[in-house]
Amino acid sequence: MKFYTLKAAEGFDWIWSDKIELRGYAMDFKGKSILNDWKIIDIDYVDNGKRNFDICVATSPLYILSKKAYELLRNILNEYGEFLPFNSPNDNYIGYHCTNIIEDALNDQNSIFDWLDKEEGWLNGISKYSFFKEKLNNELIFRLPSKYGFKTYLSQDLKEIIEKSSLKAFEFSEIKEIEFV
Repeated sequence: MKFYTLKAAEGFDWIWSDKIELRGYAMDFKGKSILNDWKIIDIDYVDNGKRNFDICVATSPLYILSKKAYELLRNILNEYGEFLPFNSPNDNYIGYHCTNIIEDALNDQNSIFDWLDKEEGWLNGISKYSFFKEKLNNELIFRLPSKYGFKTYLSQDLKEIIEKSSLKAFEFSEIKEIEFV
């Protein structure tokens, strides 16, 4: 079993809003639904990079998907989160927020945490993941509770689906230090 996170792909532009800090806004909900509080906002390109991308991860845990990516992945992703509308360039983008939080998937005893300040509970990251295997069976995309950070994890199966669809700017980073108990 392999899991991945997404990172920004080289050379592609970003999408952002000057009205709201999307990343922080999504973090405030700690994986709970945003949909009832969502107001459609304007987003636009930030830079002069390539604009033919199918995902922007700069606002993670809220991903910005092209309509092409949405059409290809919506039936899969819908079970694990929610889609949020934007006013975007050429009306080409839609938000995706993973709400599939697996509360007890991480084995704290065997995982290795990188602390900024352990007493304050400020986590910098996880250098070794120890997952309870039965908690992650058949999970294509998920998040851990916010005390572990705000990353979204994708399964090998979802990665392969995305790669076969030739979507642009999906850059996968494999979790190397991982065990299943």
